[in-house]
Amino acid sequence: MRRKEGVHLGFASTSRRHDADGHPLAVIQPEVDQLPGACKNWFTVGRWVDVSNQDYGVTWATLDAPLVEVGAITANLIGSQTNPNTWMGKIEPSQTLYSWVMNNHWHTNYCAEQSGPQRSATPCSRTSSTIRSRPSGFGIECSQPLVVVPAHGVAPRPASLLQLDTPDVIVASIKPSADGRAQIVRLFGAAGKPAKVKLNWNSSEAKAVYLSNLAEINSRRSQVPLTWQHGRSSRCESRRK
Repeated sequence: MRRKEGVHLGFASTSRRHDADGHPLAVIQPEVDQLPGACKNWFTVGRWVDVSNQDYGVTWATLDAPLVEVGAITANLIGSQTNPNTWMGKIEPSQTLYSWVMNNHWHTNYCAEQSGPQRSATPCSRTSSTIRSRPSGFGIECSQPLVVVPAHGVAPRPASLLQLDTPDVIVASIKPSADGRAQIVRLFGAAGKPAKVKLNWNSSEAKAVYLSNLAEINSRRSQVPLTWQHGRSSRCESRRK
């Protein structure tokens, strides 16, 4: 018999600040960044949830289960909920997270049963030096792991293609340019504040570096290493010929 069911996994912490990567390149704080009437029984998470204070914290990266409940199991609302008092109106401060791994509560167009392995979360603890910048990088590392492929010929260079001199800025992506003549490096200010970073290329192939717009059109040439001042924009692109 296929009964309604939900699977939850609980995780507890001793820190106080609770952030969630709920939107692309954005950090959401429950209660603080929600519109009136927004759902508070559960949250959808992009890559990570962070629970921390000024001195230490824990980042929780979810891989296959993007639904999270804060403080208690409050998402088991089966059937159509027409009474507004059924839904949570406020989230009390809590350091406990519940991963809503799977459920079959919905009525149509959903599988009545789910199977297979589920990777719910990978925790990472850290100190105050990386409180704000580390969660974004850790979430990307978990959701976009390195891909191992067979290689032939000369061994690849031992060093990374490029290095940044601050953890407050991370490389969001590296891609070939549309015209095939360069590499586009997109940076993200992960600390949520202005930051200055140098891109140090570990290759003699970096003959020229440019700042470019979203259309990959060069705006001005920069020296190697490139220095980028993060202000209002959360992303920039550099072109390497």
